[in-house]
Amino acid sequence: MIDALGGFGWTMFLLLEWSIRLTMLVVVPFRRSPEAAKGWLLLILFMPLPGLFLSLAIGHSAACKPPDLPDNLKPAGQMRRLSNGRSAELVELRSSFAIGIRRTR
Repeated sequence: MIDALGGFGWTMFLLLEWSIRLTMLVVVPFRRSPEAAKGWLLLILFMPLPGLFLSLAIGHSAACKPPDLPDNLKPAGQMRRLSNGRSAELVELRSSFAIGIRRTR
């Protein structure tokens, strides 16, 4: 059994396993509770290939998705709400501030 893969086959197998372990060490903790992330990482660190397949199959649930925010709470909506058409005033204020800085030098 050991000689079936040969030296190159075992090297590739170990590279695949360690690349899965290191990649999932970064990917798994996002949008999960610490307990769930710890469980997935333990599985993936001890059994990388089955852990990867299980994580891809059942690892993400609907609860992991970010909440759908109303427009006024989204970053673009906040900027629109804050500016309210005052972008020309902001540009003018910025240019006058830059002129004031140049004068003090």
